Amino acid sequence: MPPPTSVDDDAREPPGGKSTDATGPVTRESTREPGVAMSIAAVPFRRRFLLPAVILGIAEIAFILYPIWAAFDLDELPGDTVLRTALPVGIGACIVWLGAIATWLLPLWAAVAARRRGERVDKELAARAYRITLKGPVRVLLLRTSLWAGAAALTGTFFQVYEGWPWQRVAELAALTAVNAYVVSCVRAVWWAQIMREVRQRLFAAGSPLKRFDDSHFRRFTLVAMIVAGGVLAAQIAFSNFFLPISKQQFLQLETYFPIATAIGVSLWAFCAKLMTADLREYLAVSRGEKRENAPPAATIYKRAQALPYRLALMTMVVWLAISVVGALVSRYHLGFDVDDTLIVAIATLVLAIAGAIYEQLWHRDVLRPLLAHLTQRYRVPVRNIAPSLSLRSKLLLSFGGVVLLACGMAMLWGFVQYKRVANDAAQKKAELGIAWMRSEIQTDIANEPTPPNPDKIRASLRRIAGNAAEGAVMYYVDEADEVIALGGGLQGAPKPPWYVRAQFPDAIRLDGLLAIPGAELTGRGGPLAVTWRGVRYPLGSVALFYPSYRGRGESMARPLQELLVFFLILFGACGGIVAFTVAQFMAPIKRLEQRADAMARGELADPVASGGEGDEIGRLTLALEEMRRALRDKLRSTEEVNLDLERAVQMRTA
Repeated sequence: MPPPTSVDDDAREPPGGKSTDATGPVTRESTREPGVAMSIAAVPFRRRFLLPAVILGIAEIAFILYPIWAAFDLDELPGDTVLRTALPVGIGACIVWLGAIATWLLPLWAAVAARRRGERVDKELAARAYRITLKGPVRVLLLRTSLWAGAAALTGTFFQVYEGWPWQRVAELAALTAVNAYVVSCVRAVWWAQIMREVRQRLFAAGSPLKRFDDSHFRRFTLVAMIVAGGVLAAQIAFSNFFLPISKQQFLQLETYFPIATAIGVSLWAFCAKLMTADLREYLAVSRGEKRENAPPAATIYKRAQALPYRLALMTMVVWLAISVVGALVSRYHLGFDVDDTLIVAIATLVLAIAGAIYEQLWHRDVLRPLLAHLTQRYRVPVRNIAPSLSLRSKLLLSFGGVVLLACGMAMLWGFVQYKRVANDAAQKKAELGIAWMRSEIQTDIANEPTPPNPDKIRASLRRIAGNAAEGAVMYYVDEADEVIALGGGLQGAPKPPWYVRAQFPDAIRLDGLLAIPGAELTGRGGPLAVTWRGVRYPLGSVALFYPSYRGRGESMARPLQELLVFFLILFGACGGIVAFTVAQFMAPIKRLEQRADAMARGELADPVASGGEGDEIGRLTLALEEMRRALRDKLRSTEEVNLDLERAVQMRTA
């Protein structure tokens, strides 16, 4: 590909007032005009990068350093150890960053300086500067994320050597740092892309819009996919950290998996996108004159290009579906998450991915707009004869429906999480009070006995207590010989606890939550049992008290969950109905306008263009078409009258 010609956009009219082709090269004389130099000088090159550096540096402190410091309790480490390890690593990362940025931007800065002096830029230098304006955003995103992840991994390795950190904790530190850094770096990449686009438009003449599309389309596809992945990751992290009822250790383990899965998913997406855009590259190669045979027709390219944004968005959904499924399996069977928490993580990730896919297809459509405009203008593609991938109605329904699904779905998940948290807190307090009540009742019964306590007396006391317990409560007693007695449970009875649950009875009074019996929908607390008889303390095993969990116990779910599900269905149905009705209201007059415009194009000017009666944009467009119809009809009548007059004059002369 030939290198671009360095030029300012304001210099496309040479002296003398003669207009030149905007896509053609600019002469040496025109590039030396004072107006061009002033235009280039108006580009504050270094200051453009200073503001994002300062703002995003502060953002990195707030969203990377502080969360890492709080999540891993770095304040508990010796200060000299942190200073001797983290400070040299940070200085080294800054040196690498500044060196890489200086190397990348040096050709661009040299080109800007030459244009300010009114000098002509060497072709090789212009080509290098032009390439960095295209490759810079992705390079910055990858380099910044890699530096943060590498610095965290190296610092964690030092902590493993000097403080005895386990390697799993080092991996968690590197993974969480990489995720947070990637999210902030996505913002940096967007900012850099905007800066580079403005510099490229003012500094280089990259030929026609098709050539600019050829130079940048796949990099923009990839950058959009990476930014969408960063947005989904950021939302998923925020939801898991603030709303999901999991421990800090479980959160760190979960976020160790997601960066790896996302990196693999984005790489697979880029590989598949490369295959899906092969026909576009063939067409662009033909337009550059590099290939002459097997050129795809323009109509075929147009059809595939207008379908490409939705195919890429669908591929994004498939990638995130795979990430969600694999993440659910890892969370459930490797990390030991509850079934509810596993489903919440998977569903939330999918809902967020749908929102990301909507953004992605909008950005991809913006990338492909120059190609579609070129095809329709250059080759007069028969757009009417090419079926669209999605009609306007379908596009509106999918976009608005995705927004409704995002809002209603996240609201339902948040409501479920809040209900589960409240129900678990209530069950925890209830179980703690119940355990204290059981111990008090057992102590009262044993104190009245004439003989020392033993497991048989404890069982007899528990049978009496079970008759006065709340409905649905299940009591367990495990003696020193590991024999279990289960009482209560109402009509469904008391299930036998598994061995791994029974083993937690003696030390279940702790701060980290409740015990649960899988399959029985029971949750509760336990603890050791010791009674005092005539001043002597007798340890006699352990007791536990369970109540029905927040899901309820039985064939149907608890009523609050039923109400939450019904509320979600009603809300989603109401919002979906509003979306469908609104889209129908928009589409009906547009469809009528399309049909009437087709009729006018065939010469049918007798029927008026009916207006919807409103003065909005569609109503004004309808009135404009009606005025155009009347003007065309009047002109045609005037032409017919002139023709009739000429015919009469000819007949009179020849009579």
